[in-house]
Amino acid sequence: MDRRWFLALALLAAVGLVLPTVAHAATAKGTVKSVDAAKHSAVITVDGKDVTATWDDKTEVTVDGKKGSAADVKVGAKVTCTHEGGKASKIEVSTK
Repeated sequence: MDRRWFLALALLAAVGLVLPTVAHAATAKGTVKSVDAAKHSAVITVDGKDVTATWDDKTEVTVDGKKGSAADVKVGAKVTCTHEGGKASKIEVSTK
């Protein structure tokens, strides 16, 4: 009986350690303040605060729901940026 409790506690501890390390996607919605294409980054103003979003070749960019490119991320654009692990996984540009 004691061994089963120990195994159950060990399993719970392992799950507790693994789950927080799974990347959780965060979303930032705001207006593009500046873009540095060479560094693959943009500063986005979200609720009055500036945040920097970076992207790579795997980042999915859409414009009004249609496939776009990083060149569509321009100053003044309304964007929703989903980022995981320090990189944007998706940037949605809205022109409406």
